[in-house]
Amino acid sequence: MPVAISRKTRCPLCGTKNDSTVQRCHICTRPLPDRGDERPLASAALYDEALWSTPVNTTVVERRKTNPALGIALIAILALGANYLYFKKGPDWAHIPVPLERGFSWAERRDAPDFVVDLPGEPMILDLDGTAAGFRARSVWVDSQWNAVLDADTQSSGASMQARRDAEGLISVASGPLPADIATTLPAIVSAMGPGSTIDGATLGASDHRPGDPFDATYTMSGHFIGWPDPAGQGTVRATASVREGRLYVATTFVLGGDDPALHRRLVRTFHPGPHS
Repeated sequence: MPVAISRKTRCPLCGTKNDSTVQRCHICTRPLPDRGDERPLASAALYDEALWSTPVNTTVVERRKTNPALGIALIAILALGANYLYFKKGPDWAHIPVPLERGFSWAERRDAPDFVVDLPGEPMILDLDGTAAGFRARSVWVDSQWNAVLDADTQSSGASMQARRDAEGLISVASGPLPADIATTLPAIVSAMGPGSTIDGATLGASDHRPGDPFDATYTMSGHFIGWPDPAGQGTVRATASVREGRLYVATTFVLGGDDPALHRRLVRTFHPGPHS
């Protein structure tokens, strides 16, 4: 009885012999070539070439190196941005402009022999006359931010004209001999501290003496003024007058076109009587 001989097909990739009846190598699964004289179709040949003959890229991809300068620059940019928006430190160009508190430019003045006061500029000194004779006032014109626009350092006529346009008020302090009747004399003293002004509707009051208060008695006055800094000027005037050892100390604010109680409180808070070294 003749013996059937099974033909084997060698895998062209790994060399394993496979039964002629299978289509793929049982080791590496590569498709086996067609048997006989039949040639593989062109599409099959292209498939085999693409799938099994393309070499694997063995090129080692070099890892890109990071420039440390770029990281430092990025950190610096982020830090500047945070400072510009939130921390607001350093020179003006390094952050969003920070609104300045009103009165930041005020400084202590010790040129008067009997009191100390904070003012925003070099005060103009005026000896009062009439009912206010014997009083010497120290005054500065201020803008809406309480900064000086006219003081003793203002020299040119152009600067004086600009000050009239920018002025929002006048702050003035004075001291002199204690009058016999404060209620009738105080409006005249205050009016003289605002050159050219006339006061009407003045309301006077007395403040309670508090322990530790440097004054023996304190009086307040408020009213309406006209005539400062020119005949058309008008607004609200406030005054605080305090008695100490036979002298009267007066702090006054004239505010054009309205009222600014905070400005007056700022002036009074730093007005300290008595001799100083």
